[in-house]
Amino acid sequence: METENTQRELDLIDLIKICWGWFVKFICKPCFFLFKFAIKKWWVILISAIVGFAISYCISTYNPKYLGNVIYENNVGSSSDYVNSIRLLSRTTPEYMSEVLGIPIEEAIDIIGIAPHAIYYRDTLQTSYFVDMNDDASMEYVAHQNRFAIEIKAYSKNAF
Repeated sequence: METENTQRELDLIDLIKICWGWFVKFICKPCFFLFKFAIKKWWVILISAIVGFAISYCISTYNPKYLGNVIYENNVGSSSDYVNSIRLLSRTTPEYMSEVLGIPIEEAIDIIGIAPHAIYYRDTLQTSYFVDMNDDASMEYVAHQNRFAIEIKAYSKNAF
């Protein structure tokens, strides 16, 4: 019975040896390999970095997307009518969008989407509010009756 217990026990020094072996195998050797590769093939790393920077620069300047938020206060009619008209406007043609918004057709073509978002009060005194950008506010918040936010996404800053 005594020999069986001693065979199953693990000393602290054995545990340290096992952890050191894992450290050497999975951290030191790969780092050493990468270091040797970087010294031998420095030109591969340099060319890869230059190509990566060039590609990321081209992608970022080729098709940028801008996001704008406008808080709109409606003192004339019901906000739900305006919200529905904005939702419909986001699905229309650029010609109709430029006519309704009063912007040139070139800028209306750059608009990706228009989405209305509700504004809710944070407290019962109705002193502060927040814009529900994800449309997931719980039922405990009270919606602002005549205010809503419009989110505009466009390829160009001129659309704003």
